[in-house]
Formats: sequence, structure tokens, C-alpha cells
Amino acid sequence: MRPLSNDDELMNLLKQAPRYRLGQQAQQNIREALRKHENSLPYRRKRQTGLLWMAKSAFVCLSLLIPFFLIVHGSEDEHIPFPEVVRMTTRDIGDLAHHTLAKLYREVPELKGLTVQSESLDTVYDLRLYKAEDQQAHISIHPQTGELLWYQFHQRAPQLSPMDPSTTLAKTKATSFLYGMLGADSRSYKIISNSHAVVFQRFINGIPLLGSQISIQVDSTGKVIGYSTSGRDMEVDLAKAADPADAISVEALKKSISSHMRLRYVENIVVRNPFTGEVAQTGPILEYTPAVRFSGSVSFYADSGKIRYTSNYDRDSSQGVTPIPVRAAEQMVAVPSKKEAAILLNQAFHLQISSEDLKEKKEKRGDTKSYIRYVWAHDESVSVLVEPTTGELVEILKGPPSIRGNLPEQKAAAEAIRYLQQYADPFVREVQIAHFSHSGNEGMYSFFFMASHEGIPVVLSPDQDIAYRINIDSSTGAFLGFQKFHVPAKALSATNLPSKKQVVSPEAAAAEYLKRHSYQLAYLVERGSGSGSNAPVLMYTSELNGSQERSLIDATTGKTISIQN
Repeated sequence: MRPLSNDDELMNLLKQAPRYRLGQQAQQNIREALRKHENSLPYRRKRQTGLLWMAKSAFVCLSLLIPFFLIVHGSEDEHIPFPEVVRMTTRDIGDLAHHTLAKLYREVPELKGLTVQSESLDTVYDLRLYKAEDQQAHISIHPQTGELLWYQFHQRAPQLSPMDPSTTLAKTKATSFLYGMLGADSRSYKIISNSHAVVFQRFINGIPLLGSQISIQVDSTGKVIGYSTSGRDMEVDLAKAADPADAISVEALKKSISSHMRLRYVENIVVRNPFTGEVAQTGPILEYTPAVRFSGSVSFYADSGKIRYTSNYDRDSSQGVTPIPVRAAEQMVAVPSKKEAAILLNQAFHLQISSEDLKEKKEKRGDTKSYIRYVWAHDESVSVLVEPTTGELVEILKGPPSIRGNLPEQKAAAEAIRYLQQYADPFVREVQIAHFSHSGNEGMYSFFFMASHEGIPVVLSPDQDIAYRINIDSSTGAFLGFQKFHVPAKALSATNLPSKKQVVSPEAAAAEYLKRHSYQLAYLVERGSGSGSNAPVLMYTSELNGSQERSLIDATTGKTISIQN
């Protein structure tokens, strides 16, 4: 460094201090010291020496602070050049997706040595890379948000240890990788599991966001070889997140659960003694449940205590159930051969089919169940499926028209109920509409029915609740099909089903239910609600307790029983 010629040059140099992020107090101290001694000639040389020392100190500080600032802040803001080797050649995937891919290449430098094997762009951008047979990579990115959805790196390297990485190494590398991909947003994620992979979950106001899990795999060398998200498009509007202070109390939640307890008959239940393993009880059982048709854990809105319905049936039937009487034929429809199949198709769809027009095919469902399907050679959408031993009718179908009709839902439902009488089992006396669908691309209504007894749904098992389906032409109301699914024959044929008049109170059932279901606050973004909002909704849910035990509450005793299906 050359000598500084005079005080003015020193002062000009120090005036540049704000550009180098020196503290305001340090700048003020320097200026006061200069003013105090500027008229004192004996101190001129000392002042020049002191200022020179301070200037040198400032530059030393800058040499340390600037790199640190770039490390802490630059990785999020600096432009990352995109590797040309993987640019789309036929279409653009968008700047956000390009930027995400560039960040991934920065975090995994080995990707630069791989060649594009294939790439596609639909709802996601899908990229596959390879290097001979030694290395392969698979990458999926959301093209609109730029979110990395999936990354997997495969490498044939027998010299590497097959052992799992240490817990510390896995957590450190996974956390660093997450920061490299998400930047400052990664700080809202916490590790919730570290078994086969390091699993992160996002937290808002200290409360977990459901469906925000990110799983990162690390090999024994500390290299990240896998990354996956639990869902697409996890962008959330944090400004609209519900305030936890607005949640109802736990006592209010208990009252809400009591008001939602419903009765349901379940046929296929096996209860074993937990100590001996012997069968202690079999179905059918009358149970209490917060929702008859539900998927996963049952959740409640934290601000109101209202249940979050996962089925239209539970939403509609919460206002009361109207059972539909069935007067089925005394004998089930049987189709022992092609001849009867042709007759049935002609009657159902007003066709002119001979047995020679039908092709016979074997069809398997599940692991052991085999059926025979008779298909019309001129239109394979017209068919009959039967049980081969008894000839029992399982389904009869005709393809829907391509034009969507305008038949009102009520009229279509009335036609569906009328046709159900012809095909339902003789022991079915009552049904309820579980739900219906009206496809926008097909001219057809589909109505799904549950069996019922005295207004209470009767299901084969908790996961098998639909007994029948009827298809109706949405223009004419004509019959388009019948399908038989899970009919609880044993329960409906029983003469001594548990009586709904001899059950414990809903309050007692709710208290028992809460012993096995621990409810906690969690946020959820309801993508499928139709609102289009990314606002996190606050819920009470038991999804976080992680219990895999299957149990139900016996409505007659009020006790929890573990079940085995």
C-alpha cells in the first residue's frame, strides 16, 4: 500500500466506509476523533499514523466480511448459470424449472458428467440422464413452480460401503442439500424421521403443515442420492395462515366429536384375544365412527370444530338419512352360458345378439378370484361378467355415449333405483346412495349404493363399503350398466343383528374414541376444495400420532376392540 499523502486523502478513504458495511458507530467515532485533533499540529503525524492504521484495519475487515457475506447471502441471490447439456431442444420449461435444475447440478456435480437419455414435459418436467451403465439419474420438476419433486441417482460402485451413513452424517448432508435447493425457506423445515431416509416437514407458527414432507436419502459416503416430496406444488400463502389462537379448546373438540359419532354395521371383522391369539369374536358388529365413509384419519376444522368431510355421503347424511327400499327378485340373475348372456344383453340394451356373436374371456380379480366375461364381437364395450361355477351375474355393461346429456340428477337417480331392483341380491331390502358421478367427457351418470338396515349402513369391511353401481345415460335415462362389488351377504341375511336400541351414548363413544386417537393442531392446504387458495387451514387431526393399529368402538359395549381383517 502506498503512503497516504495528506489528511484529506485519508478522510476521503474513510468516507467510503458505508460502502464496505462498517458500523455506523465506528464511522461516527472516527469522524469525532478527526475533528478533535485536526487543528493540533503536534498531533498531525500521530493522526496520520493512526488513520493509516484504521484504514488498514478497515480493509482487513472487508477482506474477511465480504467473502462471508457472499457465502451467507449470495447462494440465494446470485445467478446460477444453467448447464447447456440439459437444455430443452423442442420447448422451454420455464426459468423457474431451469433455475432449479441448475441448483441441483451445483449440489450434485456428478450430474455434469451424464448425458441426456430422455426428457418430457407434461404436468411435470421429467429428465433421465445416464453414463453408460455405471450411472443413471432421474429428475422431475414442476414446470410452473420450479419445485423439485423427485431426484434419484444410481451408481454401480462396488467399492463403496453398502452400510448406511451415520445419523450425524445423514442429517448434516441432508440439511445442507435442502438449504441448497430451497434457500431460506428450508429454515421452516424440521427433521421428523431419520430411519431409512432423512424426512423433513414444514412448520408454520411452530405447527406442522400436512403433506409437506421432503425425504432425502444419503449414502455411506455422504452423497445425496435421493430426494422426494409428498405432494406437488407446496407453495403456501403464509400471510393467510390461520392464527393458532383462534382454535377451539380441546373440551369443545370433544363435544364436536360426540355430535359426529355415527352407527355402522361391519360384517367382515375378526377379533383376536391379544394374549392367546385365539379368535374371540367375529362380525357382524355394530360400531360407532365419526364418519361412515372416510379416507385416512378424521380431522376437524380448528376454528369451528366441524368435521372435514372426505365423502359426499357423510356430508349429506349428516342432515339425516333416507333409506331406499329394495324389492329384488326372489331369484338371483344367473348366466350359466353364452346363450343366457346373449338373452340378458338383448333384454338390457335392446340389441339383437346371438350367442355366436359373443367372445368368451377369462378374467382374474385379486389373487384367486376368477370370472368369465362374454364380450360382443361388434362392440367390446358391451359385455357380461359372471362367476364361472354358479353363473352369478357380477356385471353387465354398455359403453357410454360421447355426448354429455342434461338429464337432471333426481331423474337419473330415480332410474338408477328402478334398475337396481332387477339386479340386487334377494336378501337386500334397503340401500343408501353413497355417492354419484357425472363425467364431463361421457354422457353417463354412475350411482354407487351401500347396503342398509333400519337406516344404518351395512358394509363388508371398513375399506369395502360399496355394494352396487348403476350407470344411466345422462341424455335419455336409459340403463347402461350394473356392477356388483362388496355385498355384506352374511350381515344382511342374519336374523339377530345387534340392535341400535341397545347402544351406549355418543358421548361415551366419543370419550372412548379419544383414548386411541390423540388430536393435535396441524395446517393443511385444501387443494381440492375448489377455492384455489393456498392459505393454510388450521385443523385438529390424529394423523400425526403415527399409530397403525386398526380398531373400532363396539357400540353395544362402548369398548375399543382391535380388529384383524
